[in-house]
Amino acid sequence: MQDNKEFLKVKVSTEREILSEVVRQLRFAVPAAFELEIEATESGSLSKADALIDMKFLGKPPLRFAVEVRTTIDRSGLLRVIEAATKDKNNAVIIAARYISLPAQQQLKKLGICFADATGTYLSQPRAGFAN
Repeated sequence: MQDNKEFLKVKVSTEREILSEVVRQLRFAVPAAFELEIEATESGSLSKADALIDMKFLGKPPLRFAVEVRTTIDRSGLLRVIEAATKDKNNAVIIAARYISLPAQQQLKKLGICFADATGTYLSQPRAGFAN
């Protein structure tokens, strides 16, 4: 987990910048031997997610994640974010934010929901195909 000093260094503010930084952080988190390819696309009007991330591992079918992007997530707004994120029933979910508070991280972990923030804090579930 990152401390607040790291949070202050992150210079992203829009949801698009947050998504780009989260994707960059995920690339750093996965060992190069996995030959991970991450492609993020903003969702169209037919999708319930803010974006979709496809992760491709060595010769395996891609894993698609529906991404719910927020600037900041704290425990008080967490329920709304979870409700929005779980609307997409066809894909695994990642909640992405500039910063996710420690209490919110703990709650997401308890619920088994993947998350990532622009400071490099992330949690992935083994059933989603990768582990942190």
